[in-house]
Amino acid sequence: MTTEYLSLPDPQAEQSIYDQMKAYDESARMSYAQIGLMALAVERRMLWKYRQDHADGLPCRSFARWVRICCPYAYSTVYAAKNDVESLSDVPAEQVAQIPQSNFRTMKQLSTQVRNDPKVLEAAKGRTDTLVEFVKAKHPTQHIEADSMFRCPLNEGQMEDVEAAIAKAIERGCSTKSEVLWMWAIEELSKETVVLSEMDCKGAIQ
Repeated sequence: MTTEYLSLPDPQAEQSIYDQMKAYDESARMSYAQIGLMALAVERRMLWKYRQDHADGLPCRSFARWVRICCPYAYSTVYAAKNDVESLSDVPAEQVAQIPQSNFRTMKQLSTQVRNDPKVLEAAKGRTDTLVEFVKAKHPTQHIEADSMFRCPLNEGQMEDVEAAIAKAIERGCSTKSEVLWMWAIEELSKETVVLSEMDCKGAIQ
């Protein structure tokens, strides 16, 4: 795993990123952060324009198009990983590249000073429970929210619709599936508040 694309000229950088993404095994423990860093480089340096769009044979027209059509990796994962590494922009890329996907949620909750602590960065390379225990012991003022598992049985058709909706939400800016679900909940609660307010207004008029 390298970040040599950071110093390559644009056309070669896009090719290097494309080749590395294609070669990565989706189950590889460290690929998530690398995918995010590479996607961020493609977006910021507009490297997407150096990839031919196989739909029309012309240069790719946008980062979103590059991710959805040209990228050799699942676009929902690419967007989620990009958003996660972008949220740790105050941490050196070489360090972010070594953080497994499971530890991004915890790292994003820490202050800039704490998450740049060399010992915290070292702990972030390992198991999530080890990282959480270390932060609680060495930085007790840092508030870390505990995760709870939400399970909901869905049939095959329902699952396809939900996955497609989640992918669109991540493409628009949400970082994870958990964040998407939470945002949906907030939206529904907001609708309920609006309805109650309208009912109060009607009551007052009457």
